[in-house]
Formats: sequence, C-alpha cells, structure tokens
Amino acid sequence: VEKLGDPNDQTEIMGKTVYIWTNDKTHVSITPTTTTSTGYVGADSVYISSTDYSTSVYNLSCTIRIFVDHNGIIQNAEYNGNNGACYTYSNKLK
Repeated sequence: VEKLGDPNDQTEIMGKTVYIWTNDKTHVSITPTTTTSTGYVGADSVYISSTDYSTSVYNLSCTIRIFVDHNGIIQNAEYNGNNGACYTYSNKLK
C-alpha cells in the first residue's frame, strides 16, 4: 500500500486478505501516411503531396492482486494485463 497507493478493492479469501489494484485506460495512436504523386501541366512536372491519418485505439488494463496472511505478510502476488497499463504500478515499485 505504501508503494502502490490505496487499493481499488479488498476482499477475504481462505483466511487471507487480498488487496486489488486495477487500472484501465484507452490509448489512441494517430499515424500519418504521406503519399507523393507526380503530374504534368503541359511539359512541366508538378509534385503533389497529401497526408492521411489513421487512428488505432488500444484498450489497456492491469490488475494486481496481493495476498496477505493474518500477520500482514505477503504470501502471494499476481498480475494480469499489459505493459501500457501495468507500467503505472511497476514504475512505483522501482
């Protein structure tokens, strides 16, 4: 808790306290693509450029569960997610 901050949830499983941190976010990536064409006006060549943008949307999520016994000692820890969302927590644990 000192490193990760307050958990989003807390529950009891088989005599152990489980602290749960979750992080969900959406990342939008915009990628430009430039194309160049050549045309002619009479005998003179003309260069034309245009830029299009494509958008990609990524859903990022991370869940960390830390299992603590009745003495407050960590018994197990697990995570599920991807680097984009789990980075928030891994950076705090450095």
